[in-house]
Amino acid sequence: MSKYKRAEVEDWREFLEGRRIIDEDIIKAAEEWDTCPVGHMHRKYPSVVRMISVQLDMPPKGKRSFPSPEDLVLKELGELFFSDVEYNDKKGALQILERIEERVGVLVKLKGGAVRRRRRKGETKNDELREEKGS
Repeated sequence: MSKYKRAEVEDWREFLEGRRIIDEDIIKAAEEWDTCPVGHMHRKYPSVVRMISVQLDMPPKGKRSFPSPEDLVLKELGELFFSDVEYNDKKGALQILERIEERVGVLVKLKGGAVRRRRRKGETKNDELREEKGS
């Protein structure tokens, strides 16, 4: 078992730009919607990056429900991100991460720009306002 746990990938950009290796736990984190960059954006902007429940037939257990991005562009980008991580292509995954962030920016603008993101743990209202102003 590797020393990295999927819960540790809280900042995909930091991971992809760093020296950590891509192991099975990292691949699993990239594969799951709740821990991939799209899932991170969903937690940050839940009213913009919406998840829906998709039912798939999974023999022998029958139908099972899985979360999936409502936005088909984000869904495709998330799948591409996973593929790059699975094939150990950090540079490609970083490019896809940037495209995910750009797409979320487009969705925020389409929603009218009045979207407030959720505060991170330990973050104050002043921290949030400072980030929004770009300082």
